[in-house]
Amino acid sequence: MNLLRNTVLQTMCNRRSIRKFKKTHVRKHVIDHILVAAQRAPSGCNFQNYSFIHIRSLKVRREIMDAVKPFLWSAAIENAPIWIVVCVDLYRLTRLLEYQRLKYRSYAGYVFRSVVDAALATENLIIAAESFGLGSLIVGMVFEAMASVSQILSLPRGVTPLMMACLGRADEYPSLRPRWPLNKVLHVDRYRKITNRDIGKYIRTFESTMSKERRFEGHYKYRDHLERLMMVPIRNRVNEQHILALLRKNGLSL
Repeated sequence: MNLLRNTVLQTMCNRRSIRKFKKTHVRKHVIDHILVAAQRAPSGCNFQNYSFIHIRSLKVRREIMDAVKPFLWSAAIENAPIWIVVCVDLYRLTRLLEYQRLKYRSYAGYVFRSVVDAALATENLIIAAESFGLGSLIVGMVFEAMASVSQILSLPRGVTPLMMACLGRADEYPSLRPRWPLNKVLHVDRYRKITNRDIGKYIRTFESTMSKERRFEGHYKYRDHLERLMMVPIRNRVNEQHILALLRKNGLSL
């Protein structure tokens, strides 16, 4: 197979996060096709424990933006034409079982599969959007603000906002972010521990790419980036308790 002619692989391998979008309108039928493709993702036990909420109201957008702003590093999502909140949805399964006069029984396997279901559907959604020439950005901070977002979207018990997909025509073309070499990610028969040399080489590659894009400037290094990320759990410790409480309420705790 000539990989250069495989449009699916090209679409997947050329995907990058977009933080600047054009104001170009995206037609409804395109969005519908993207969401249908998202639904064709694999689903554990075919439970399909996810829901999509297309945010079209400017008022609701402003409310969500206010909710996630404390956790965002930039306001890049504001100019994306399409916002789709992806939720883990145990409510619909519970209702389905009730209709059949059965009772939902919490189980760790179902919890993990539900999160995986939502993630797989989101990946399908993103690749489908890319195939229509749309750029995308995954906003994980919706998870951080899940209590507020749940209230804004009137989510019933059992429905948990996981992330938001922002879609639109790209107004920037950033370079592809580095990935670990495949031979450091792929293990054959047994796990092979990584070496300091492997780590050092990856850091140099990452810093070189980010410096060329001027995302790392001056003395800012990958270590500074990681340190910033590792401060998030400390800063968000109180909010984490609110997250855990809502996860327990919605049946996603173990």
